[in-house]
Amino acid sequence: MGTFPRPGTAPGDSTVRASLTWHPRVAARWLLRLLEEDPDLSIQEAALAASALGALPGAGYLEAVATLKAMSERASSRRRSRGVA
Repeated sequence: MGTFPRPGTAPGDSTVRASLTWHPRVAARWLLRLLEEDPDLSIQEAALAASALGALPGAGYLEAVATLKAMSERASSRRRSRGVA
C-alpha cells in the first residue's frame, strides 16, 4: 500500500484532501484497499481507519493523515513479511 491513497500521492497533497472532501467514495475505496492489503486487520482497526478517513476534511486532518499513513505502512510491511510483492 505504501502511500496514500495510491502510490505516488503523498498524504499531505491538497488534491487528495479535496478529493476526499468531495468524493467519499475515494475514502471507501481506500478502506477497501487497506482491508485487501492486510487480511489480519481487526474490526477495531478498520473502524479506526474509517474514522480517520472521515476526519480528513476537518480540523483533525494532520492527525488523520498520520494515523492512515501508519496503518498503510503497517499493512505494507505485513504484506512483505508474508512474501507478497
